Amino acid sequence: MSHMKPTIQLALMLATATSLLSGCAFPGGTQYKNAIQTGELAAPKTKGLVLIYDGGLPWGKNYQVYANDVLITDALGTGTFYPYYATPGPLGLASTANSGNFWVDAGKQGILFAALGEKKELLVLNIVAGETYYVKMSSGWVRERMQWVPKETGEDDIQSRHWVNPQTETNP
Repeated sequence: MSHMKPTIQLALMLATATSLLSGCAFPGGTQYKNAIQTGELAAPKTKGLVLIYDGGLPWGKNYQVYANDVLITDALGTGTFYPYYATPGPLGLASTANSGNFWVDAGKQGILFAALGEKKELLVLNIVAGETYYVKMSSGWVRERMQWVPKETGEDDIQSRHWVNPQTETNP
């Protein structure tokens, strides 16, 4: 772009930024606040509802989230949330940004970060039927973090997040 006039460069940069900020680069699922208003999200009487949401994840990177070692989504990223209807009792949550193939990940990010990024249980919740739990996922120094947050904090944080794959996770 060095041969372009500065005004053209500025116009292109502004157009790109506007496109990104207008939502073109963000998920298009239902926003949490709309899903709550329509009743799409509610803890059923027989299960607990766990809402896992972006609380400061790096832009452009999706994470795999596991519940008791079963993959529940591979698309949790910036500006998103994912509901999981959990059976009462202990629930181990784990995540990774890795692909699952150590050598592919090592080629992309180096052996050390590929090893540090392996799937790891980050949080254990004791699920009670009919209750809703908020889990904030954010970036850490080396890897992502998961943290249970109180309802008031979670509801405030999650309002503008978009539902990841709403058609695949329905209220039982």
